[in-house]
Amino acid sequence: MKIDSILSHISTGVLFINVILYLIGFKKNNLAYKVFFLYLIISLILQVISTSYALRGLPNHFLSTYFFIFRYILLTFFFYELLKKFQKRLLHKYLQWSSIITVFTISAQYIIQPNLYYSFNSIGFLITSILLVSYALIYLYFTLSITESHLYIILGMLVYLISSSVIFITASDIISLNNQLNYYIWLINVILYLGYQLLISYQWTVQFYRKKTLH
Repeated sequence: MKIDSILSHISTGVLFINVILYLIGFKKNNLAYKVFFLYLIISLILQVISTSYALRGLPNHFLSTYFFIFRYILLTFFFYELLKKFQKRLLHKYLQWSSIITVFTISAQYIIQPNLYYSFNSIGFLITSILLVSYALIYLYFTLSITESHLYIILGMLVYLISSSVIFITASDIISLNNQLNYYIWLINVILYLGYQLLISYQWTVQFYRKKTLH
């Protein structure tokens, strides 16, 4: 088994652990926590389905549509809930209108090009990633001095979103030229995703587990 496959299975295992960890405090925490847990569990379901398709040699590109759409909707809701406490009307409007326009634009894409469902939607992926990065940067700006700021989740998300966007958007032009380069591109993405999941685990131990043990 190649190193990328091993790391991919490890990242899926860490994602499963994160689902268990965030399930523990599900009832006691706020709506943002619950939305993030839903994001984790849907990510796990799609990851497992995608892996099973790949192992059977079946095309799984259509799953990317569900992944980036659900990711965008749930993480937008997550940031909306986090930013509510700052009572910035302009921020709320930005998240509301950007999400409405984005969902409308992506829906129009699939109506105009139905075959896009069976391939990787690079435009939709890029738009949603850029917007999520902007939400994360806005949140960091308002919470750098706050202890319970989901710092590690947000930092991990930023690094992964920016890096994976660059990888996936440029990879289509590179992959056909060099299979070895394709392998390294995929390996980098797997490593970044594993790092992101580990930071999510660390955030739980810092913000929720330690707080729980102190009471």
